[in-house]
Amino acid sequence: IGEFHKKYPQVKIGLVNLKSQDIAASILEGSADLAVGYLLKDHPEITEIKITKAGFLLVRQKGAVGNIPQKNALKGPFAHFEAGVDLRGYIERKLGRELPIIMELPSIESLLNYVYQGFGCSIVPDFSLGSYWKDKIAYTSLHAIIPPIDICAYTRKKRTISKAAEKFLESLKRHSFGAHPHHLNRRG
Repeated sequence: IGEFHKKYPQVKIGLVNLKSQDIAASILEGSADLAVGYLLKDHPEITEIKITKAGFLLVRQKGAVGNIPQKNALKGPFAHFEAGVDLRGYIERKLGRELPIIMELPSIESLLNYVYQGFGCSIVPDFSLGSYWKDKIAYTSLHAIIPPIDICAYTRKKRTISKAAEKFLESLKRHSFGAHPHHLNRRG
């Protein structure tokens, strides 16, 4: 976003964290020209534009007993997943089995806070582990176990997006945000 602001300082971008169904609603009702997310259910009035892929990380409290080898990483139990997103379903479909889970939380941020406080472990997309969290919690890449997920931009079909949204989309396509699984090695 910083690079985009340097190039277009007069353009204001509003970033809002929403659940998948709310992303769809904001696109359909016109309160957003463009949305970025994953696992949005197909809708006949929404266009999906693939931007990049994101791998997955197993996150747990720093200092927890030893590193978790990838072969044992998905045995669980997992304390939580993000509610309102079908990430748990996606992972279970890719693994061909259900994951043991205790609860779902309203956001990835709250999930990372629970992990930080020692309330179990979880699986998150790698882009969700920003610089703030990388030194606070332990993480293990799951790229060899779970295939990456498509990160997409969404717009409303038959509606012209604003020039600003169009330029921002071009910037996203050029610079594909987020960390990639091969850049995140086991830490903690």
